[in-house]
Amino acid sequence: MNFVPVRPPRLMSQYLGEAERAVARLFETARATAPTLLFFDELDALAPRRSGKDAVLDRIVAQLLTEIDGCAGRDGVVLLAATNRAASIDPALTRPGRFDTVIPLGLPDRAARASILRVHLANRPLAADLDIDRLAGASDGASGADLAALVAEAARLALVRIVETEAPADSGITMADAEAAIEWLRIAKAARSTDFISPTQGGDA
Repeated sequence: MNFVPVRPPRLMSQYLGEAERAVARLFETARATAPTLLFFDELDALAPRRSGKDAVLDRIVAQLLTEIDGCAGRDGVVLLAATNRAASIDPALTRPGRFDTVIPLGLPDRAARASILRVHLANRPLAADLDIDRLAGASDGASGADLAALVAEAARLALVRIVETEAPADSGITMADAEAAIEWLRIAKAARSTDFISPTQGGDA
């Protein structure tokens, strides 16, 4: 099966009518190359609730509805979408015959976090003391994206340490680097929270 990932910037256009034509061409190609799976990432950005305030997005939603209905009953074209803001999607897209099967995906458990960490650490030099299972246990509540960011930060910290201490270049990511990255992730997530108050902002104790 052909797999076609679709991101909002690929279809958005500043020119009148171009975005709708891009949607039409996308579905035309999917039908011509069937079996095809069309995967719409961040569907909420491409097809938000229509309000009349953004004519381009409203027209894209209308074109999507037309093309999806045109695919109804056709063998070989499968539609799949992902979003972390399901309530923002235009309700017409989730009616029967469209994106009508919703599968909630929760945060990964400890075993899943360990597997995700192993994927992101696979091609990086690791110190002997790095315990992935322990790291998975210490990262409770982290999403897959959080874990990818955690590994990237741990690698950055390891590089800084190697440069500053003139350690061997292949000494790798240590458990201390990973634990510091976990603390960085905790602070970063708190900063994104609506009730976070920066120490520089003051506030009542």
